[in-house]
Amino acid sequence: MPSIPEGILDKLTCVQCQKWLSCGPVRLLPNGGSICGRCPSFEGPRDQYRHFAFEALACYFKFPCQYWEDNCPEWIPFKRVSDHEENCSYGSTCSLLCSHPSALFKSKRHLDTQSGIKLEIIPDEVLEYLRCTNCACYLSCAPIYVCRDGTSICYRCTSQLPQPDDEFIRDFSFEIFVDIMIFPCIYRYRGCTELFKFGDQMMNHELDCPYGKPYQREPSPIKEGTKESPQKERGVIKTHSGHIYATITPNAPLFAPPTITNKNQELFLDEFQKHRENLSTKWGRYYDESDYNNYEHEYANRVSHSNVIDELKVRQHYRHSNRNSEEDLNTYYDNNGMQKSEYSVYNARP
Repeated sequence: MPSIPEGILDKLTCVQCQKWLSCGPVRLLPNGGSICGRCPSFEGPRDQYRHFAFEALACYFKFPCQYWEDNCPEWIPFKRVSDHEENCSYGSTCSLLCSHPSALFKSKRHLDTQSGIKLEIIPDEVLEYLRCTNCACYLSCAPIYVCRDGTSICYRCTSQLPQPDDEFIRDFSFEIFVDIMIFPCIYRYRGCTELFKFGDQMMNHELDCPYGKPYQREPSPIKEGTKESPQKERGVIKTHSGHIYATITPNAPLFAPPTITNKNQELFLDEFQKHRENLSTKWGRYYDESDYNNYEHEYANRVSHSNVIDELKVRQHYRHSNRNSEEDLNTYYDNNGMQKSEYSVYNARP
């Protein structure tokens, strides 16, 4: 935990006791002054706002004891300053004489306001408390105002108002304190990695940050001379489970291969042809490729697409009714005035 620089500490004093703002709660007055936690009975304006952002940042630093001028060497975290000062051995002359007799002969110490100030990067756990209550952006540039409920308003929101309301109080102590801090860009979650000191540099960067600009997608160039892809012709379909299906193409026999094929279709048709041959061998009928060619030519010339559909309906009707005899089929065709085709794909094979 770093120690607060002496050059900054000299400017952070209580308007009542003139001691450092090293213990809470810290309150803000309408005139911009601050009251430390050592002065709870301050008689002044009733409008005293709690200094939450200041206290959150102060918890990150160590402060000297109020008896530091009397040679107390302790630097204590903000939350434990009050407990230390109540029991500090440098607090009274009696305890000082008993505990540190040599300190009586030492001169009082003074802050070195000309010492170098080291900039500190705000850790993420503290950074989350240093956000504007309105836009949730970082309090990374002056002016900073405090609301009645103790929350802070950044310059982005107050710049939209011609004159801040009386309910907003300028937080000068916080601006002095945070002047030694380094803030990340508000667009860090979009990918910006820039870090800047509190002040105008951060404000100028946010206005020109490339990660803060809305992204507009450029239209893709139109390719000239592109042709529409031909429609896919339906044909034989093979599934992952090994089943084979065929779609009905108008004016073409069942299981007829598509007229336009590619390499993948040709490879599949070869496998499908072998599959047909294996089925023929399995059921005891020799399969000849010429039979298939003759069948395809004869079927295309004699059987129309509508006749194929009608035959499918007839066969399905009699299959479910278990009437598969040839006499029943002839009776059905005679009663409905239909003419049975001389050749059918459903004729019993020898």
